[in-house]
This record gives sequence, C-alpha cells and structure tokens, in this order.
Amino acid sequence: MQAAYSLRSTDKNGGDQLVGGGVTYSTLSAYRSGARGGGLPLEMRFTHLEAVSGDSNRPKFFRDQLEMRIYFRLH
Repeated sequence: MQAAYSLRSTDKNGGDQLVGGGVTYSTLSAYRSGARGGGLPLEMRFTHLEAVSGDSNRPKFFRDQLEMRIYFRLH
C-alpha cells in the first residue's frame, strides 16, 4: 500500500492539490529466494490520484495509473 500527494501549479491555468493512494504487487523476493512459483521477476503498481482542492477555474481532475516492470538478467 502506498500514499501519494502532488501539487500542480501553472501561471496560465492556476493550481490544484492531488491526493491518492495505490497498491503494489511484486514477485521479486520470491524470485530472489528461488521459491517455487517465483516465476518471472516483476512488479505491478496501481495508483489513483484525485484533486481535493484547486483554483475555481480548474476542472475536476483524477488520474489512474498502472505500471508494470519486468526484470531481465543481462549476461
């Protein structure tokens, strides 16, 4: 589990504050330990950010983000 905070500001459009959270799934520790079913070393992360305050001319904003990292060993 993770928490996130972001402050965006521009001269033209004003600014807003974003708050959110997310979840991460990883198989890296199982892969390193050689555990059965460790399979491919990867991480997946889902994050949701939503505007909680901002200038009056800013539209309601939210962002959902999905990341996936696959690790390969270079020889």
